[in-house]
Amino acid sequence: MRARLILLLALTTPALLSAQQVDQTRRILAGRVIMDTDITVAQELQLVPPSVKTSDEVLIALENRLLKLVEIGNTALATPTEEEVTAFRQEWERSLGFGDSVSARLAKVHMGEAELMAWLRDDARIQKFQRARFGRDQNPDAAVARWTQDLRKRAGLK
Repeated sequence: MRARLILLLALTTPALLSAQQVDQTRRILAGRVIMDTDITVAQELQLVPPSVKTSDEVLIALENRLLKLVEIGNTALATPTEEEVTAFRQEWERSLGFGDSVSARLAKVHMGEAELMAWLRDDARIQKFQRARFGRDQNPDAAVARWTQDLRKRAGLK
């Protein structure tokens, strides 16, 4: 009897362990947690630039996004209008291309419409702030990159 129990455990334990996926903390930054599921959601919903491929690159993109949100805080300069948020969403939807509908994609990653809109509103805030602050620079993209590196440095990140 004991041999059967051991055999049963030996055969089923690997299957049980592989079926159970544990969401792990990847980073705690500015008092906020970035989990493995955040990385998955960002990849699945294409909420990071297409050039970002690996989970480590997505983590860095999420860190940068969070640092920027903390930095801009409640600056009125960065408050997008509803029209700007709607335009930002439409641009994001066009970037998805063909495939599953938005609602199907959200269901796949267990994200609600309100969560998506909050995410997109925050991205629109970042974009608006960057345009206002760096839009007149000779090379706005380089200025944003320097600002991002400064934020990372102040946060103790590479």
